[in-house]
Amino acid sequence: MDVIIRLMSITETEYYYLKALNLVDSDVYDETINEPIKYPSNVHGGTGMVGISTEVTQTIHIISSSHSKGNLAPPVHVYQ
Repeated sequence: MDVIIRLMSITETEYYYLKALNLVDSDVYDETINEPIKYPSNVHGGTGMVGISTEVTQTIHIISSSHSKGNLAPPVHVYQ
């Protein structure tokens, strides 16, 4: 089994913008009882976010062992 980990580097403003979008899409947010969400924006004369990010991807291959005992974790191999 392979597990892929993605690490992205974004600005603090982009983080809060994406956090606001996720909150609106979540089941937790109810606009009838919650305060309106303020979206951070770096677009003059509008709402939105223009940005750039960098990404690093790491794949971890987990090998299941048929002779594992108890709660011992299977061996993990990291590929770069």
